[in-house]
Amino acid sequence: MATLLSMACPCASGPLNSDDPREGELISKAIDTLTWESMNGSHSGPSPGSDEAKYLQGLGTRASAQLVDVLEDPDRGVAAHVVLSHIWNCSHTYREDYSFDSKGSISGWTSECDGVRWTYRDRKESAEPAELAINARRCRERLGL
Repeated sequence: MATLLSMACPCASGPLNSDDPREGELISKAIDTLTWESMNGSHSGPSPGSDEAKYLQGLGTRASAQLVDVLEDPDRGVAAHVVLSHIWNCSHTYREDYSFDSKGSISGWTSECDGVRWTYRDRKESAEPAELAINARRCRERLGL
């Protein structure tokens, strides 16, 4: 399946340089594709998983300001946070707490990575808007944005 990057980005020949006028547009397009599925999960914590998330991570600090702009978005905020955590080599503190149903089966969980918490219940992931806003403010302060 063709992705945004395979169709629109010369990633096969390496990342754009910061003077390329297309870079901002490609960053925006990559950020627009971020979803909960953009992350790979493991017991050591989430990491960028989709081609677009890996592209943004590869751009490093050049993608930071635009990623910070979507940290409060309920659909893209956690994925953007994960990419930023990997760009800035945060401590990658990670924790999961599981919920169980009456039969002892896992019914959901709460995950926390570098200060952002989200839940998985009823086959849906979500984060509290207030927590996303606090995280966005904290990131803006740390990065001077």
